[in-house]
Amino acid sequence: MLLEYLPDHKHFSTGDTARAMARQEGMTIEDYMIHARQNHIAIDSILDNALRALSDSKVKMIVDSRLGYYHLKPGSAFNVCLVGDIDILATRRLNDLQSGSDAELYKNFTLEDAKQLIVARDEKDMKKYRELYPDTNCNDRKNYHLVIDTATTPKNRVVTYILLHYYYWQDGRFKGRVEISGNSIMYL
Repeated sequence: MLLEYLPDHKHFSTGDTARAMARQEGMTIEDYMIHARQNHIAIDSILDNALRALSDSKVKMIVDSRLGYYHLKPGSAFNVCLVGDIDILATRRLNDLQSGSDAELYKNFTLEDAKQLIVARDEKDMKKYRELYPDTNCNDRKNYHLVIDTATTPKNRVVTYILLHYYYWQDGRFKGRVEISGNSIMYL
């Protein structure tokens, strides 16, 4: 959605890249991750190197990655973290799963299944991140310029807030950090 407003930017997503790697092998992302672990395929290293290379690119990018703030050179990126209530996130995830290209696989999934999928993935990812990157924590809001609670902030306002603060950051007028939840805006 941000690309609509930033047409001179390109998009890079570590998740999309990993899913594309899985599709190349004819697997779901879940199966590919298991396959990669069993066959010592260093997916994280591949994605980390791709992120680091973006820092040197002259192309303006929108980067979708939990660890973008960690791998991109300091000052080269405006870091945003989107957070939300598990019930709302699970509802969105369930809708995505049941309407995506693998919809048939997820047709009997429930909201509780989607919650468990999110929690299990987060726990697994956090464990992996602690092992691979012991000097950082992607849940620490201090790593981001802007944190937005998407459960309490309408989608159009999320985009507006990101764009507004991104433009301030580009112009050198953004100082500190901002956390937004619904109508509450905290400048830290």
